[in-house]
Amino acid sequence: MTVYENNKIVRSVETEVVLVDFKEYSCLSFDNQVASVIIASGELEKFLNISSTQSACSVDEVVAGFVPTGDGFYIVLQPNIVGYGLILGLSVRSILLNYPKGDKDILRGIRTAVHRGAVAEIVDITNRNNYIGPVMNDCARLFQVECAKAPVGFLPDDNYVFCSKTAFEAFSKVFNYADEKCYFRQMGLLRTEWMNLTDKHNNVHVGAFVELNRKVWFNPPRPADFDTRIKEQIKMILAAKSQ
Repeated sequence: MTVYENNKIVRSVETEVVLVDFKEYSCLSFDNQVASVIIASGELEKFLNISSTQSACSVDEVVAGFVPTGDGFYIVLQPNIVGYGLILGLSVRSILLNYPKGDKDILRGIRTAVHRGAVAEIVDITNRNNYIGPVMNDCARLFQVECAKAPVGFLPDDNYVFCSKTAFEAFSKVFNYADEKCYFRQMGLLRTEWMNLTDKHNNVHVGAFVELNRKVWFNPPRPADFDTRIKEQIKMILAAKSQ
């Protein structure tokens, strides 16, 4: 089928994207550029496989799409877990920053942006699903922020996570961040005041730096039928052992 035929009906959804950018990527040698992409993709794959299993769901139930950008990648979340984007962004940063120190010449640093908005799923010329939309463009605009804009002492270095206001509001709603007893408040998640970023088209983007312990990462939310899924997994394991 042609691209036109494959895209007669285009699905558009409201979701979140996490954009990961490698520090000084253009300064790396060709071999190290390739290595950085493979390492980052491989570590993300391991994390999603392990964490999704622990949440009794599949990777496909967490991630709708993965879009390389050359010096990083977009992770497009499934719409039904909107609110997890910020936590995923913080988790990915932790995973990559804690990759073995011997490879710091390859992974020199990580910038992460998180945004919520509309994305369209299309079938591209290779007959694979791809993703486009203003949420992806606007997410990239968040990288205009400068570390110097963070309060003194808030960022220990320039490996920041910058979250749009719409994405943070989704996170706050899902995890009840306004409550002092919120799990992520107890873990020490902090946000700066909102900042306005004006892009080259004079569009204003609102976001804030977010910080959390850089040694930890967090599983996706458990599905509503978590207990049932776990029971089914146990049944399958016991059945396999009995054969």
